[in-house]
Amino acid sequence: MVLIEAALVQQLSSLLAPALPYLMGPAAAAGQKAAEAAKSKLGEDVWNKAKQIWDKLRPEVEKKPEAAGALKEVAENAEDELAKAALPRDLKKLLEGMPPETVDQLRSIVSEVKSETRITTADRGGVAVGGNVSGGTITAGYHSYEKKPET
Repeated sequence: MVLIEAALVQQLSSLLAPALPYLMGPAAAAGQKAAEAAKSKLGEDVWNKAKQIWDKLRPEVEKKPEAAGALKEVAENAEDELAKAALPRDLKKLLEGMPPETVDQLRSIVSEVKSETRITTADRGGVAVGGNVSGGTITAGYHSYEKKPET
């Protein structure tokens, strides 16, 4: 059994979730048209990384459809937050049964994404995030507003 890190599973989930409807959902049947829609919605880089990941996962999903329940749920119900929350758990189960070489290839794909430079700016007290934020607190703004009693 391969040791699967939580960070790897979270990164894979983040990259796959928005692309799953185009990779295995109803839109996937549309073929090239779906790919073009995915590229325009997700951006070409994200789409290409998601496809690379999916190319590694698909054979395992086809062998063990029961291990891919959350992937199918997200693909069919992209806005379902509960399905997205279950995705890392199911991905971990799927990865644990995969050959170590394939898991290493997935780590490599994720590390390429992490090493890309992202420059994100915000102005006037706004918050901008270039990447994934979880488990943190974001405070923004440089003005203090007090509610004044109405007269």
